[in-house]
Amino acid sequence: MKAGGREYFEAIEEHFIRRRGQALMLSPADVHRVSGWHDAGIGLEAVLEAIDIHFERMARRDRPSRRAVTLAYLEDDVLDVWAGVRQRRMGASSTGTAGGPGESEPIAGPATHRRFVDRLQDDQRRLSAGDEREVAAATLVAKLAKRLEGHAEKFRPDLPDHDEQAAEDCLRRIEKSLRDGLRKLTSDDRLEALEQEGLATLGEKADAMKESTRQRLVKQLVDKTLREEMGLPRLSLFYV
Repeated sequence: MKAGGREYFEAIEEHFIRRRGQALMLSPADVHRVSGWHDAGIGLEAVLEAIDIHFERMARRDRPSRRAVTLAYLEDDVLDVWAGVRQRRMGASSTGTAGGPGESEPIAGPATHRRFVDRLQDDQRRLSAGDEREVAAATLVAKLAKRLEGHAEKFRPDLPDHDEQAAEDCLRRIEKSLRDGLRKLTSDDRLEALEQEGLATLGEKADAMKESTRQRLVKQLVDKTLREEMGLPRLSLFYV
């Protein structure tokens, strides 16, 4: 890290662990992630606010804070705060979530699985009435909804081998397929324009970043824009 990087990391680590309420050794990937934020010029205040947003969202949904085991789950919130995007992805948002489960329902239970599938199916029907690109996106979303529907067993806490992390990993793999699919439906010119917008968001700090850091942040900003343009939700237990 650059000068001041150690203090930056320690402040983030301390705040993350305090909000989590349980000690945790951050992984080498988290250290690399924080280094990237620091190199990108993302202010400490923005990261601390993003951590608060994450845990406040969990508290509103009565989810155990100890579930957050990596800073990867906060990365979108960090980018949102830093870019000045204040949408909190609450349950009432039309684009941010799939709708939260009731207080008595398990986070990785059948109701959550059904909610994700229903949301994707609703989005598929909505997009199928749009323009050519939206119709193509509808086909993609329909395939992913069917794929997710086929993984109902991962959302069965009554099964002896149920693992909440397996359900989260399933959602994230499908979300990656969604990101990749939306990129394939986007012209090279449009992608280039969005990348330029991402670089503009990074500002002058982009020139001082490592190439890998710059590319990663720009890619995340582009993927976020493509998803929001289609009005599609995040696929993660952290956003239900």
